[in-house]
Amino acid sequence: MSIDLNDHPIDEKLLKLFSAEEYDLCINRCRLILTEDRLHLQALLYMAQISLEKRDYNDCLQYCDTVLQEVEEHMVYVWYWRGQALCLLRKYDDGIDSFKRALWYNPENIHAWSQIAVTLFQQGKKDFAMLFLDTVEEKHNLIGKFSMARGFIERAGGNTDEAFIHFLQGGMAVDLNSKDYEENRDAYFKEIRRTLN
Repeated sequence: MSIDLNDHPIDEKLLKLFSAEEYDLCINRCRLILTEDRLHLQALLYMAQISLEKRDYNDCLQYCDTVLQEVEEHMVYVWYWRGQALCLLRKYDDGIDSFKRALWYNPENIHAWSQIAVTLFQQGKKDFAMLFLDTVEEKHNLIGKFSMARGFIERAGGNTDEAFIHFLQGGMAVDLNSKDYEENRDAYFKEIRRTLN
């Protein structure tokens, strides 16, 4: 039995709990739902996200893998969460493989490309990580899209001046017409404040 993407019921109470970040109550409701339907997509996705948020990385992997076994081709973001959990467990190569799967479905996924670069940096390959971002920017015409990743890498490497410049450039380049304009702008300015402190 697999998950039918055209026929997965939305549990409104679960949606409200998750949206309100009532994670403990949401987990309890998800577990109840999953005892009745082990492949309830909404409950599985919420459990994966909450597990990642709560740093229960092995649980996150379990939920991601359950979803991916059933609806692999449609779940780009689940591959991304899986990659994050693996990297946080220091399984960097496996994490990069998951990010690559996300990119296979969506080659313009800025977060997955950025996460690969950050993971390369975590493996002690800073120069390669920056070269990687340069190459991706040029090949996929994503110039300026990796300011956040570059800023994180520079700050983690102790170069706060370069980090500040990258965050500032990113904040100034946010698309004014984007529906996420304010959220993206605020994310950059939050990192600028952190870098200055």
